[in-house]
Amino acid sequence: MKALILVGGYGTRMRPLTINYPKSAFPFINRPMVEHQIEV
Repeated sequence: MKALILVGGYGTRMRPLTINYPKSAFPFINRPMVEHQIEV
């Protein structure tokens, strides 16, 4: 299966949490958000 995971933007609504992490690598329930997207 081929997939495209769209992540972009500056993540300004998630600041100050995303200052040290890109949005896709931000930990959510002990895993990066991108892992949750891949799992689905």
